[in-house]
Amino acid sequence: MSRRGPVLLLSLIALTAGAASGAPRLTYSSLEAEAAVEYQPGWQRFGPGFVKLIGKAEVALTAGLTLKAAVSPCAGRYSTAPEGVTQCAPYRVLEELTISGVGDGFDFSAGRQIVTQGNTEGFVLLDRFNGRDLCRFARLDIQNKLPNWIARGRAFTDAATVTLTVAPYSAEAEIPDPSSYCADTFNNPGQFDYLNDPETADTAGWAGGAELAVTRDRWGATLNVMSTREDLFVLRTVPGPQKTLPRTLWLGGTASATLGGIVVRGELAYAPDRTFTMTPSATGGLLLRGIGTDGTDERWNLLTVVGIEAQHGDWYGVLQYFDNRMEAGPALAVGGESQLLSLRVRRTFANDRIAFDSFAVLDLDYHDAALRAAVSYEIAENTKIEVGGTTYADSGHSTGFFGSYVGRDSLYAKVIRAF
Repeated sequence: MSRRGPVLLLSLIALTAGAASGAPRLTYSSLEAEAAVEYQPGWQRFGPGFVKLIGKAEVALTAGLTLKAAVSPCAGRYSTAPEGVTQCAPYRVLEELTISGVGDGFDFSAGRQIVTQGNTEGFVLLDRFNGRDLCRFARLDIQNKLPNWIARGRAFTDAATVTLTVAPYSAEAEIPDPSSYCADTFNNPGQFDYLNDPETADTAGWAGGAELAVTRDRWGATLNVMSTREDLFVLRTVPGPQKTLPRTLWLGGTASATLGGIVVRGELAYAPDRTFTMTPSATGGLLLRGIGTDGTDERWNLLTVVGIEAQHGDWYGVLQYFDNRMEAGPALAVGGESQLLSLRVRRTFANDRIAFDSFAVLDLDYHDAALRAAVSYEIAENTKIEVGGTTYADSGHSTGFFGSYVGRDSLYAKVIRAF
């Protein structure tokens, strides 16, 4: 099935359901216009800006069947701002097109959408069904997931919920345009490339998984089993092996418990067997270095996050500790450990018309840190302005966990108007 196939399939389902139940009924619609501009203090210049329209609609096809759509045509360029000034990709207009339904003890959704796995902020553990925007791959950003064609169904009782999720197409990462601000010495789009494996040229990649969730009054837990076949990008400038199409098994889960006004939560993801294939040139280079390989190598990862979440009145905060341990064969990177701390603080004022949001991450290995902060103000019923920025502390390094720090600090302002 081509990439247009899901659109035609959903359209046919919608028309058939509408014809069977009478005229569809529009239940929700909205239209927003967003304009943004960024300033880069390090370079003393204004950076990329954009103008974007965001349109959303929901149509009730039957009593339990709903069609949702969201489009966002825009004019502008990619932006560096980790939050607030989001990317503008003129070729990616369709943000959502799903058909969803609910029945006695089950619900489902299918189409172009973003799904969420796990309960942590800022770190990717169980979210493996959507691609990522590589323009902000090494940035401080928790909103960089890209929509993908996904089908999800849930069956639930009072005791537990079972979820099945399938993404028939690869969760491809998005490579920034060479004219974007991401084209610096660290995130130069020219160094990214895709490999076409001749033996699997017709396989676009897929992901599938099952989740069992149990929730009680003061605690909850999930168990996840996932398998993915992903089109991974290749860094041509990095010496050593090149990577393509690994088949990965992911085992993981979440747990949370409420203790008074505090929620303690954790998340775990384990990839016991992640296989990488290498190009003949990379394999030959490894043999010259005395590293024996037949063109494949494996790596396992263990990722964990533990956090404390608290809310008091209009204040909300989350403190998290992230740990990533990996072990690899001789052809890949040596085993290592990555540790980070994150803190998010939110506060609302004036009956939620004014909101402050900050998110900071400290890398315990590089001793680098990044801080994002934003303030929004609803100046009228349908109009909101927002200002914010991001700053990095690099401990004397030119590059680190968050990428290249040269001229990376940024300020932005944007206006959102609803019609």
